[in-house]
Amino acid sequence: VLAVPLAALFAALALIYFAEGDVANADQMVTHFYDTRAALVELRSSLVDVETAMNAYLAIRRDGFLTAFEQSRQSVNRSLNDLARLAGGSAHDAAELTRIQREAGEEMAILDQRRDSNSNDQGPLEARQKAVLGEVQGDINLFTGQSERRFFAARYLRDVKRQRLFRTVMACGVL
Repeated sequence: VLAVPLAALFAALALIYFAEGDVANADQMVTHFYDTRAALVELRSSLVDVETAMNAYLAIRRDGFLTAFEQSRQSVNRSLNDLARLAGGSAHDAAELTRIQREAGEEMAILDQRRDSNSNDQGPLEARQKAVLGEVQGDINLFTGQSERRFFAARYLRDVKRQRLFRTVMACGVL
């Protein structure tokens, strides 16, 4: 007499279990994209900070600005490492990040040259550095746009999975 209701209950619990697993996976994807977004914002900000600190140092020649420059450089490296970790196995993301890393490294090298240069005429180095900063910022913006599209798709998928879980629980409750 109880076999049919118990079988239905176990079937309902199995459906709920798998639906919850889908929701958890979708939540992990959304969290991953939030982390990627934060690392991209940090990278963009740190690149501006490193340039600002170097320009301030070159204008005033106070060592405090070199300290800010080094801290910003470390923040750039941390952000690049975080992005590389978050990219995981995506070949497209890896190619984009490699380009961003190369351009950021080139900018750091130019800033080092500007710091070490004894010349008062830093116009060509400054122009090149600004061009490289524009390239890296543009590539970061492209990468951000691609990440945002994937983020919205993951968030939509998460919402669909949550709706499916809710419907499954409601259907099981009715039975």
